[in-house]
Amino acid sequence: MDAESSFAYIAGALTDVPDERRAALKRLYEQLGDVCVQHGLQGYVPHQHSDPVTHAHLTPREVYDLDFQRVRLCALLIAYVSEPSLGVGVEIAWAGHHQIPIVLVAEAKKCAERKISRLIHGFPNVVHMIGFTDHADAVLQLDAWLAANWQ
Repeated sequence: MDAESSFAYIAGALTDVPDERRAALKRLYEQLGDVCVQHGLQGYVPHQHSDPVTHAHLTPREVYDLDFQRVRLCALLIAYVSEPSLGVGVEIAWAGHHQIPIVLVAEAKKCAERKISRLIHGFPNVVHMIGFTDHADAVLQLDAWLAANWQ
């Protein structure tokens, strides 16, 4: 895979995430984006640009246009899929339509229990599935996968 001078889009649930999990998930998304930088990819983290709370002034159409353009132009989509999210599903579909490789990230327990949608997991553009034990493990696994597969 070719890294070029491009970026990875970090898709993850934001809307309707319980308050007690929101901050930790945002940190995870940011950490996933940070590890991409070490492999020549900028990390684009949507909540830094269109968070439903912080950027509540953006209209739904503005969020659609912004996120669609970023997904369409990214080199890699990294999708956190442990939390159900219509938005993440749409972002995965956009990536598929534009032939963008996808790395899925989910809690290992949910993977083992087959709690990740088979439709998402079976998407032709999915190139890797990370099943993690904690957020630090997710970052380490993404780092290792990028080191081995993203030149």
